[in-house]
Amino acid sequence: MKKLIISLILGLVLVLGVSGAAMADDPDPTDDTVVNINWTGPVNLSASIIQGDDATISYAVVGSNSLGSLTMTDTNYCPYAGYHVDDGSSYFVTSVTDGFALYQVDRNDSYSPMYGPAGQCIYSYIAASGGTAEMAGGVTTNYAQQRWCTYDQPKTSSGKNFEANAASFLIQHFVGKVAGYWDNFSEFIATGSGVALIDSMSSETSGCWDLQRGDGCGCYTNSDMSFNGAGTLTWNSVGSNSITMPSDGGVPVPGDGTFGSCSWNTIINYVGSWSIPNTDMRVN
Repeated sequence: MKKLIISLILGLVLVLGVSGAAMADDPDPTDDTVVNINWTGPVNLSASIIQGDDATISYAVVGSNSLGSLTMTDTNYCPYAGYHVDDGSSYFVTSVTDGFALYQVDRNDSYSPMYGPAGQCIYSYIAASGGTAEMAGGVTTNYAQQRWCTYDQPKTSSGKNFEANAASFLIQHFVGKVAGYWDNFSEFIATGSGVALIDSMSSETSGCWDLQRGDGCGCYTNSDMSFNGAGTLTWNSVGSNSITMPSDGGVPVPGDGTFGSCSWNTIINYVGSWSIPNTDMRVN
């Protein structure tokens, strides 16, 4: 196993750039390439890791105080000869005070004869002013799909995927083609003041199957949200054939098979305590 550990204990603002660090193809399935980044303190950190030609992981965190870790693995291995797409993963957990953090994984390769084109993206963002925001999650990519599967993975201090306790916060989670919104996608955006606690345990996207946000990975659904304060919660989705929320038992919004023929936009303003037990969505 090739392993690089970067540990940061920051008493001053520090810029870390891991730009274009290549995790090259290797036919030996035991020859994983692993990058660990750990940090604590005031931080200005950015990292971009290229897993061969299969995926690109982008991460950044800036704040007056932060605690976090990011682990990225390229297995240098594909289970099927001729597919030429390695399995890769990255998992993270971070808290940031008076600042922001973002995590994005772009899937760059696919075995397209069976599983359609690559180009999928999972993106998460948190920001806080006058307090702290946290997020925890991770993505795996392979020849067939991209998945956000966080069961039994590290969580935030309250055991969630996203949380905030701040005078002002923003939390966004996007699953789709690209973060530029030119293909099927689904996202939520939460803004406000006070406390936010959000589970979004599983998501899936690929070039041929339905997109699932808040559901999938062969696991039970855990996609609840609760808030205490004042704010706005927005769900946006665009599909071609249908959009369903919740994915099991919801009434689908139909499309005609052309891109953008069905869409979903819901905006909820709340004051005080408010919660919703299931926010998962399926886009076809």
